[in-house]
Amino acid sequence: MPDSAIPFDTRYTRRGYTVRTALFYCAIFVSAAVFGPFFPLWLTHHGIEPTGISIILSTNMLIGVILTPVFAMIADRSPDRAIVLTILCWLTFAFACGFLLTPTFWGVLAAVIGLSVFGKPQVPLAEAITLSGVRRYGVDYATARMPGSIVFMVCAFVAGFGIEKIGIDAWPLVYVPAVILPAFVALAMPRVGRPRYSTPIAALAQGGAFGLLRSRPFVTMLTASSLVGASHAMLHGFSSIYWSQLGYSGAWIGAFWAVSVIAEVAFFRVSSRFIARFGARNLLMAAGLAGAARWFLFPLLGGGWFGATGFLVIQLAHALTYAAAHLCTQHLIVRDIDEGDLGAAQSLVFLTTNLTMGLLIAAGGPLYVSLGGFSFWTMAVMSAAAAVAAWQLPEGEVQ
Repeated sequence: MPDSAIPFDTRYTRRGYTVRTALFYCAIFVSAAVFGPFFPLWLTHHGIEPTGISIILSTNMLIGVILTPVFAMIADRSPDRAIVLTILCWLTFAFACGFLLTPTFWGVLAAVIGLSVFGKPQVPLAEAITLSGVRRYGVDYATARMPGSIVFMVCAFVAGFGIEKIGIDAWPLVYVPAVILPAFVALAMPRVGRPRYSTPIAALAQGGAFGLLRSRPFVTMLTASSLVGASHAMLHGFSSIYWSQLGYSGAWIGAFWAVSVIAEVAFFRVSSRFIARFGARNLLMAAGLAGAARWFLFPLLGGGWFGATGFLVIQLAHALTYAAAHLCTQHLIVRDIDEGDLGAAQSLVFLTTNLTMGLLIAAGGPLYVSLGGFSFWTMAVMSAAAAVAAWQLPEGEVQ
């Protein structure tokens, strides 16, 4: 059914719908800000070696990627996506409580598997609910989504400062209450009935993917985008550990993460002008080059004020390596891919990026043990390869 044929639903106003979805993004990014930067430090504190950390983090990534399409299809066939989202949030909270027990490798791994199975589908489902608001109420996606990034930025710094004061051993006492926030806020997510459009990640099971994979320009774009995205693997797995070993406090580590999100939000605000002026292909190539520079310089900076200043500066490159790469990929997909294949195209980008990142995180532990901070140079090579792939993209359509 075309958008113009969808009957207008008066249960929500555009502002009310936007507020409800924005609150959920804020809630879920509170827990993300506590988990991403500080979970590896907590694992290290309890004696888990880098190889074990890479197994735990890659399991979290890979299982979620595999099962997210399953939950997306379940949600698409349910009376309302928000019902499935709420159930997933409460199940995630239940498994997060496992971190309150005495930490062992197998106990932590079991809790992480639960978080992955039930936690990873939450953002794609929230995205689908938000897009329903875009279609039915004229909700502005950026307005609904951006508060979550701002909350992540603030909470990463606050959590770092707080954990510095109370000790990393108390991390679960900060994280578990943060996980329950989305469970409560999900109760207020808009309920608009059975979906009229499939969640993009569910589209792979409905065909379209094989045709896209036969297109050389699309595969080239997919390669460039996936390599840039997956080049953040060492950042997510071992950057906080590396910074801690250099002597930086929790507050500084939180600040390094927060600065990257500041850059991301800033680029989101001006992205349309940059894409219009330079083109999505050229910006995607610039993202790869920026990543190569970012990860090459990463191990060359040490501790102290000079190193801290350097890390703050290179973290600003996140505006290109993440925000620009993500938005340019979406721009190319929307511009060049047939409407019937949009969901499959977005899903292929999601799957290839996250599968690649999960495998790289799995390899990251042994790499970090062998090379230390210089293991980030492997990410520089990937970023450079992404720039080469983007350079080979045609100026016209990628399909």
